[in-house]
Amino acid sequence: MAGKKENTVAKADRHHKMSGEQRKRELVAWLLMLPSLVCFVFFIILPILGTLKMSFYSTKGMKLVNFLGFGNYKVVFEYPLFWQAAKNSVYYVFWSLIFGLFLPLIIAALCAETTKGRSFFRIAARLPGILPAIASLLILTYFLRSDGQGVLNILFGKIGLGPFKYLTNPKVVIIWIVLSMTWKGAGGTALLYMAALTEVPQELYEAAALDGASPWQRFRYITWPAIKGQFNLLFILQIIGVFQVLYEPMVMTNGGPNNASLSMMLLMYFFAFRDNRYGVACAMGVVISLFLIAFSIIRALVERRMTEKERE
Repeated sequence: MAGKKENTVAKADRHHKMSGEQRKRELVAWLLMLPSLVCFVFFIILPILGTLKMSFYSTKGMKLVNFLGFGNYKVVFEYPLFWQAAKNSVYYVFWSLIFGLFLPLIIAALCAETTKGRSFFRIAARLPGILPAIASLLILTYFLRSDGQGVLNILFGKIGLGPFKYLTNPKVVIIWIVLSMTWKGAGGTALLYMAALTEVPQELYEAAALDGASPWQRFRYITWPAIKGQFNLLFILQIIGVFQVLYEPMVMTNGGPNNASLSMMLLMYFFAFRDNRYGVACAMGVVISLFLIAFSIIRALVERRMTEKERE
């Protein structure tokens, strides 16, 4: 009996010591995270709450004046250009998925097939992303000028073609803006795919090539399984990011011609800094956020359903 009691006491002491050590580790972890949590609350949570509050008030500058309830939201949905901006934002997302999501995938797949000079192609693909965003957009704007002074039109003029309307044609202006975005960002996305492919032994590609597998078969059975998870993540991030496109149309076209490139974020910017209607701008920001949250939830549910079906 005495031995059992001593064992029980020893176990209790060890449990007490482990609990004390665990609490100490948790305290240290919380102290290490505290600066990040403070920054998160100060720069994320408080602005979100402030935006939500301001969306229910009329404003004079940044000062809250009168409580309007959902009055600002009514202004947003009844504004003539709101639905035009919403449709344009959908077009931005559609073309960005065509160019901005699949082009990096092609770049990564081609780099996976190369045995020499892979580092050079990785660096070359990333170089456009190093340039300052506004500076690169200004350069591209001069390249795509629709008059005879644009670089592309000058080159086409040498062979008797053009001038072509790139940023002044309402039917194609969004496509050219998305291509400009893709030129700058495709390299960074391709590097994420390449990072996932580093776990695939190069011997698999060599063995598949010796067995007579075509490039498409090597992509389907070797490359795609390695980057499928990365693709699903980038798919949702691409939609969320491009739906909030702002400075590309603002710098290149200012939403023109005839509001053909006006995005929802640019319209929100105009509400705030052109019209000084901060309450309406905040209401539009909340609308955009709710749409993206709803889309993310639907996407998560669909992905879970597909995963469950694969397991079955």
